[in-house]
Amino acid sequence: MTVQPTVQLIFEAKGMTVQIELIDNKAYKGTLKNVDYNLNCELTNATQIQTNQKFEQIVIRGSQIKFVKVPDELYNSPIFKQK
Repeated sequence: MTVQPTVQLIFEAKGMTVQIELIDNKAYKGTLKNVDYNLNCELTNATQIQTNQKFEQIVIRGSQIKFVKVPDELYNSPIFKQK
């Protein structure tokens, strides 16, 4: 299975703080503990941005994700240098 560079970037973000915006415009920020090939994401120590509600752990279904904001240090990832 070939994984697209953008998906690889999300896999590299494991253990880092990410922000995930959903198609219903809710946004969550937390530590990316796990992600699978369907982009189902597990966040720990997460906060829903709009309500400031805290979650020890939350699982977000990949089909509900609009975008994932990864840390700036990943922008220098070798993934972007691949041809």
